[in-house]
Amino acid sequence: MQNLVTTDQVQALREGLIEVGFIHPPILDTTLKLEVIGREQLVAALPADHALASQESIDLAQLRDELFVLYPRAWNIGLFDQIISLCQQAGFSMRLGQEALGWESIISLVAAGFGVSIVPASSRLLRSLDVAYRPLQGTTPTFDLALAWLPDNTSPLLHNFLQTARETAQARQQHMLP
Repeated sequence: MQNLVTTDQVQALREGLIEVGFIHPPILDTTLKLEVIGREQLVAALPADHALASQESIDLAQLRDELFVLYPRAWNIGLFDQIISLCQQAGFSMRLGQEALGWESIISLVAAGFGVSIVPASSRLLRSLDVAYRPLQGTTPTFDLALAWLPDNTSPLLHNFLQTARETAQARQQHMLP
């Protein structure tokens, strides 16, 4: 097991250093086999004392004048660009105020008032009292978790791992449904 960001996992897969990765699509590499095993909504993360924190949901256009806290683009170009595109569709260009290394760091910086962010809904589990999470209005973008591997890899270990991961994801999904 190695803790690698998406772009590093893609490189390690191509070099044969790992057999499978848990990545966040979209990715630019089309040589890998991808299978989405989890999907969640993206939400706005705001400092708890932010003027918009009292709203039930946020129109992304309301964040046009805010500084954003995100991870470096190089960690996952596709997802970073997805957030940029969402902002552009809402009529503005995102202003990146601070980069952070990991969702926990992003949430900590939002809590400290360094800006706002767009994060996976599961970030709520970090339970910071200083952060308000609000759904985005309109078509809600999603954040996917996918397995990635080289399609010509015939390793029984890989295929057993894939089967176990699929079964676990399916059981988790069934548990989460009402």
